[in-house]
Amino acid sequence: MADTKNDKETPFFESYRPLLYLGIFVCVIFSLFSLVTFFPQIRTFFFSWLSVTEVPNNLWGSAGDFFGGFLNPIVSFAAFVALIYTITLQQKELGLQRTELKKTNEQIALQIREQKLTTDQLTAAAEAQKEQSAHLAVQSFENTFFKLVDRHQAIKNSFILRIVGNSYEAQVAFDHIAFAIIGHFGKIDSTHLDNGNKTKNEFNNYIIDKNPILPFAVYLRLSYRIFKLLWENFGSKEEQPCPKELGYAKLFRAHFTDEELWLLFVNCLTEKGEKYRFFIIRYQLLDNFNEDHLPDNGFLRDQYNEIIVQSLNQLIEE
Repeated sequence: MADTKNDKETPFFESYRPLLYLGIFVCVIFSLFSLVTFFPQIRTFFFSWLSVTEVPNNLWGSAGDFFGGFLNPIVSFAAFVALIYTITLQQKELGLQRTELKKTNEQIALQIREQKLTTDQLTAAAEAQKEQSAHLAVQSFENTFFKLVDRHQAIKNSFILRIVGNSYEAQVAFDHIAFAIIGHFGKIDSTHLDNGNKTKNEFNNYIIDKNPILPFAVYLRLSYRIFKLLWENFGSKEEQPCPKELGYAKLFRAHFTDEELWLLFVNCLTEKGEKYRFFIIRYQLLDNFNEDHLPDNGFLRDQYNEIIVQSLNQLIEE
């Protein structure tokens, strides 16, 4: 601060210093010349002082009175001029300080505005990056999801089931196995009521003995992975599926025929396929399920009713 102050004072002081010294010098010369020339007593005193050893006391007293009366106004005036000059310097210094302070405040305000603008730009960039990341995440998910769905359809369309010299391809193979299970535990038509009251043990023994689900293991595992992909991306931390999650699930569910839904339903009742039950309930896969081939009672009817009730309860909670 001291260096700044001196730097600001120097130009002003330097510009007036020669005139100040010149004025003082002129005043001193003029005063001495006036004293010696126009005042006889002073002139006599100087001459006496130069030529005589002792100067009379009356001359000393007169000279002292004269110098006191003459110099006092000059000194007072000089002190007044110095005071005015000091006040002027202080005013100029205060003005410079105020100007500098104003500039500093303006610079600080400008820096604050620039910082706020930078912050807003960074916030906007972060939001844009977040939106872009979310968009890329959706694109990545959909790319994976639809590729898996296409793969699932390709497996079904290229599926071949061979039983005792007979071959069943694609959808016909699913229909054949579905109706084989219906023939043991459901109703082929409205008059077929022989399969009522079939128990869980009878169902498990049939699954162990005939193992009708085994040929479709790859098909079922892939469909399970697709539903699990939905759950992990949207609803792994939520009790209820969000609209997007449920929308993708229903889109995938639209690819299943009634016979395929029969296989999914039967699979979730087996020991190896029991995890599938969670997704059947969560995504309401048996919604609009054709009940014509279900038995009127027994293990399959009880399990179907239980799944439907759980799905309805979930729908009510939503």
